[in-house]
Formats: sequence, structure tokens, C-alpha cells
Amino acid sequence: MNSSKEIHEKYGDGKVWQRGFHDHVIRNRQDYEKIAKYIYENPMKWQFDCFYTE
Repeated sequence: MNSSKEIHEKYGDGKVWQRGFHDHVIRNRQDYEKIAKYIYENPMKWQFDCFYTE
């Protein structure tokens, strides 16, 4: 709550926080490896994203 208040005081009332997220519990090694691969490779795909601008 305090960080949100401070951000709004400094930057105004624009959207700051992500509206939702997908929570996932890592239950085994296969889950871990899949998620680690996603985290590692995802930045390399940014230039192909519809929100990417140069």
C-alpha cells in the first residue's frame, strides 16, 4: 500500500501495477525446467511481440 501511494504521489494516477497474473506452483523438475527456459528465452522474443516498438 505504501509503495502504491508513493508512486501515485510522484507520478500521478496512471496505471502502475499489472492487473492480473498467472500464479503457478513449481511441483517438479520438469515444471522447473520449462519455466526456467521460458524466463531465459522470453527476452529474445521481445522484438517479435505486437507491443514492440523501436
